[in-house]
Amino acid sequence: MRPGRLLRLALSSLMVTILLAWLAWKAPPPGPLAHPSWDTPSLLWPQIAIVRDGGAGGDRVVELKQAGNAAPTYLFSLATQGETSIKRDLGIHAGPWQPSGATPDPDGPQERYREVSISLGFYERTGKWTHRPFVERMVDDTPKAAPEIDAETLARWRPLITAYLNQRGGNAGDRLNAAFDTPVARHSWLCWQNGVVLLAYLGIVLTILLLMASLVMTMVKITRLPTALQMGVDESL
Repeated sequence: MRPGRLLRLALSSLMVTILLAWLAWKAPPPGPLAHPSWDTPSLLWPQIAIVRDGGAGGDRVVELKQAGNAAPTYLFSLATQGETSIKRDLGIHAGPWQPSGATPDPDGPQERYREVSISLGFYERTGKWTHRPFVERMVDDTPKAAPEIDAETLARWRPLITAYLNQRGGNAGDRLNAAFDTPVARHSWLCWQNGVVLLAYLGIVLTILLLMASLVMTMVKITRLPTALQMGVDESL
């Protein structure tokens, strides 16, 4: 391929790269991460309720529609609290100096180090969600606040709810306990904005390769030029 054609391809690649870089910088940020446990609310469907019984039977767990007019009845549900963040940075960052602790002589000068990180302009999304039991008292088929239900009562109800949900199948009770005990965390770099950033970097690499190839071809052509001229002179003689 001729050096001139390689140079034109390099210039075209540079223009596309500049456009991609502009799009990567001006693109709107991605949305926050969604809660990954889409099936968690379904663990409590059909809705369940706890009927408080002061008799020998004690408290019992039933489907809400089966509670009837039993009183008092408490609707049991799931409250989710989440924190999400979206970060983007570009550049070289050096952290503070810290002692390394590797000096043989504790009385001598301490060796220090600092962490250096490079950010390439990609979006980083993180999210963390916690779940907790949420109880409301049913009054005339309307859920109302239930301040009388304390943490001790919820702890006593939890094994009853676990056993009831496990009877539904699919270890629903154990899965709900896991949702209560273990926060759900997600971390992702996947979004179309990062795809544009990646294409811009690939465009830079392609442009450099085309420029280098054009330069090499030009140098090869210049190197062969005296030989061609000498051959032309010999033929004329």
